[in-house]
Amino acid sequence: MTIEQLKPALKKLEAINLSVLHHMKKEKLPYEIVVLKRKETLFNYKKKTGVYFIVEGCIVRNLLLTNGQINSVDFVTKNVIVNCANFKSSIPFEDDYLAITETKLAFIPNETILLLLEKSPLFLYTNLQFELYLSYLRRMNEHLSTKERIIFFLVELFRHIGSKKKEGYVLPSYINQSVLAGLAAVTRETVSRVLNQLVRENLLEIKPKPYFTKDLDLLADQVSLYKQLQLSREF
Repeated sequence: MTIEQLKPALKKLEAINLSVLHHMKKEKLPYEIVVLKRKETLFNYKKKTGVYFIVEGCIVRNLLLTNGQINSVDFVTKNVIVNCANFKSSIPFEDDYLAITETKLAFIPNETILLLLEKSPLFLYTNLQFELYLSYLRRMNEHLSTKERIIFFLVELFRHIGSKKKEGYVLPSYINQSVLAGLAAVTRETVSRVLNQLVRENLLEIKPKPYFTKDLDLLADQVSLYKQLQLSREF
């Protein structure tokens, strides 16, 4: 498994979405811009009849469980559309979106989507397929050990919001043990123990900040879930 194997599918998805966004602007179709500050949720802005196009930034989708707990399901970055499952649905999914960085979104109402489907019939289906795949991937992490779950979210953060340098991958400085603990549903002490173990194994550098890894694929190999999936498939 290599992290790079997802890139063809992501590029295909982004190309479709950017084409749709360009058409929407060119034809002056109705849409609304929403800006979320870091750690702000979409709950107060959320519309029931439409989807969101991420123009800039990164968000985490959280599922509200029946017992009142919140489960982090997936990360989504720019040029991807979210909330597809609620398009034309009379029973909205109980989910919400938390901005990891300041995030700019374009809310696209249902009436605009119907017009866009005439231009690009596959765009909604492609985004929904990708959204469901990501949800499946994140739900599978519940079967991982505590260590694997922490590494899983660490790898996903590197992949979604990390910067690729000549020497390796770097995370933004605001990603810390508290963020990882919240995503993996463990204590900060547990995160600290796992991170220090990765440091001893030369898989991660955490001091000085930001977090850094020389080999993201080698880090991902510590998670059995990645080995079970064929990430080269097209969405």
